Amino acid sequence: MKGARNRSGRRFRCGAVACAILAAGGGVAFAAEATKSAPGLDTIPCVDPQHLDAFPEGAVVYRRLRNVVYHPEKGLKGDLYMPDGGGPHPAVLFIHGGGWVAGSRRMANAPLWGEHLACRGYAMFDIDYELAPRNHAPGLVQDCKCALRWLKGEADVYGLDREKVFVTGGSAGGHLSAMVALTAKDSYFDPTCSTHPGEDLSVAGGIPFYGIHDLNLLVQHDYRSILKVLREAYIGRADASAADLARESPVTYAAADSPPLLIVHGKADSAAPYGQSVRLHEVVQSKGGRSELLLLDGANHAFDFAFGTPWTNQALEAVDRFLDKWSGR
Repeated sequence: MKGARNRSGRRFRCGAVACAILAAGGGVAFAAEATKSAPGLDTIPCVDPQHLDAFPEGAVVYRRLRNVVYHPEKGLKGDLYMPDGGGPHPAVLFIHGGGWVAGSRRMANAPLWGEHLACRGYAMFDIDYELAPRNHAPGLVQDCKCALRWLKGEADVYGLDREKVFVTGGSAGGHLSAMVALTAKDSYFDPTCSTHPGEDLSVAGGIPFYGIHDLNLLVQHDYRSILKVLREAYIGRADASAADLARESPVTYAAADSPPLLIVHGKADSAAPYGQSVRLHEVVQSKGGRSELLLLDGANHAFDFAFGTPWTNQALEAVDRFLDKWSGR
């Protein structure tokens, strides 16, 4: 990593490409212009833009910067969706699902959320992470937190607000996003990458979709197939104890000073029981924390892979309200 100064004279760390951009122009505005011609960058019209004050005059478009390396040691990448100019913009870290052992960025729902958020004046970083069983706990959470540090560390380059970074994801990504949101103070989950080590790991809010949040509750209800994956692949031990399961459960880390959560789950979920989201909501509230729970009648697992449905529309409205509230829009 290198160093550069922005127009205020503040020094910060940045990647080689980012530093070159800033060295040439000396500020965020120039960096935003320079990235428009960067390799892997698309400029796409917004179909239904909102928060028009977030865009400069002229055509309302968003940008997608593909194949950004956020974890140099592992070569992990992400795609950054951004409003076109302006800023600093709040940002959302997007963590894909796939049962911890499968999936990748650019899953079917990622570009839908990326466009929706970027056209409302929010950036979104859709990331890969190293999958289990090659990567055991706490490694998956650590990879996601490395991406969080990249977002904050590169905020001056891409016109982002480092104090207003949120995290979301569905299924395994729901579990991981809740873990990222709730474990900022636990060094066990600190990332091992060299990316912007000075950046803190707190988020402005978490939005977990249809996730697993209390692993020991799965034991009580005898969800053997999910437990098998969690024990053998995610944790890496078939004999993982109750204490091991608790350590990888978001409910364990709920506290009065936790960031606000919006927890979303379909009541017809056939893969992850919606009682998991009820459990997290109740634990957060019992600790004096801030939590909203959205349960969708008739919605199955991964319902947001199709936009335009009543369930996804309800979720979009709730997410928009939550982000606007906690970002101060």
